[in-house]
Amino acid sequence: MAKKEKLPSTPESRAERSARKAEKRSIFGKTFQMAFAIMMSFLLVYSVCSLAFSDKKVVVEGVNSNNTSNNTSSNSNNTSNNSGSNSSSQDNDSANTNTDSNSSAGNDANTNTDTTKELSASSSDSDVLNYFNQHINNVKAKAKSITLTNETNTQVGGVDGKLPLGINASGASGIIDPFMTSKQPGTVASTVEEKNAMFPVENQTWSSKLTADNIKSAKCAVSGDNYNIKISLKDDDISSDTGAGYGNCGNAISVIPSSTIMENVPSIVKSIVKTGDTSTKNATIEVVIDKATGNVTSAKYYFEWDLHITGSLSTDLTLHFGLQKDFEIAW
Repeated sequence: MAKKEKLPSTPESRAERSARKAEKRSIFGKTFQMAFAIMMSFLLVYSVCSLAFSDKKVVVEGVNSNNTSNNTSSNSNNTSNNSGSNSSSQDNDSANTNTDSNSSAGNDANTNTDTTKELSASSSDSDVLNYFNQHINNVKAKAKSITLTNETNTQVGGVDGKLPLGINASGASGIIDPFMTSKQPGTVASTVEEKNAMFPVENQTWSSKLTADNIKSAKCAVSGDNYNIKISLKDDDISSDTGAGYGNCGNAISVIPSSTIMENVPSIVKSIVKTGDTSTKNATIEVVIDKATGNVTSAKYYFEWDLHITGSLSTDLTLHFGLQKDFEIAW
């Protein structure tokens, strides 16, 4: 077989070969860059959702333990400011005071213990809120058991912004969908520790520190032997300061904390994520309270929350979620 004749090397041929190699490197580089961006985008969204939805216990415990010292100082100031005005009302309500540490924490959470004994549809927001605060703060210390009957996660809108290397975030919803679940777990908490851990505000001894400044409205409807109370909370903007006792919703709802999301970002995407701030909005609490006993027999918590992630490689996206939890309470 005749050997292929080797073309002589000329400046022109060498320049042509060099141009072809440069073009191949450029094509490979762009393809690799896009593949890398898509992979990191998938890992980023998947990792954040896995953290937020598959391991909520770690998320909530982390921020609440970290915020304890911050909240203690602010709560001690509130307690000292209100001690004078509350001293007389505490004497009047001594029959309702539980002597253990959890009940005292609940009473400290209620900044106005001058509770209205009866409500009606025309009761003021202030009266309804005061009544709600007193009786919701008795749940963890005094209820026999609390059962989580429903937990539903939803996407509220799509995903906005840019994933790593400027990839449009609109396609990320498909990654999130598997984490959006509705279940009836039937989880029962009966010890004080279990109730503190499960019932809002999770991992605190109290359930509400709401004041008039935190709410949009507090309404009561009378239904037979029960009061049906609905509290609508003011929104909290995107912030890194979120958790138990922060903002409006953190005073009564187990909000998704920003600090623990950042602390638990998986190492594989940690180099991308610089901030992971959260917000809470459209939050409502609905409870049924027995008129004769003041016992809360059921509670439904709903809120929507945003997770805003910024970072390297042009990462800037916002994910929108909703969460509902329903509880049945036995006495």
